[in-house]
Amino acid sequence: MELQIGQSYTKKEVTKLCGGGNPTASIGVTNLCTLWMCIDPEINPSFLYGPTPYGLEKDEKVYICGNGPGMINSAYKVLEHKQEFPLFIKKSKKWLYIGNYKMYNTSAKKEDIVQFEQHAHKNTDENVAVFFLRKTDNAFIESFKPFPEELKKEKKNAA
Repeated sequence: MELQIGQSYTKKEVTKLCGGGNPTASIGVTNLCTLWMCIDPEINPSFLYGPTPYGLEKDEKVYICGNGPGMINSAYKVLEHKQEFPLFIKKSKKWLYIGNYKMYNTSAKKEDIVQFEQHAHKNTDENVAVFFLRKTDNAFIESFKPFPEELKKEKKNAA
């Protein structure tokens, strides 16, 4: 079954369709690739309101990352992978597929975090970074690629 933009899925369906991951997590990620991302727009309002109040470009979003177990680590892995992935936003008790995105930048500056969390329903000192995402045009099935071999070698050599 192929993902359909505008279609809602349960978290269990997301993990099954997109290749696994922890169904209680907001990011499905392995050491080698990003599988999916599920975002609650109440916590990440750029998904709710669009680019207007944030000065973002069309089809850009911001993921406000808290300091929960594994959250920051997973988000940095997504940035490191440089791959596109299917993105879902919470709508009622399901997850609405809004397309494929790619993470392209991050900031841990307090002023950037405050700027983006000011419209969120959860303003806390627990937010440790913001990650910038951009919508891609490619279909998920066509664009999914394994982690590049040369990057695997670079990581091993760096260790």
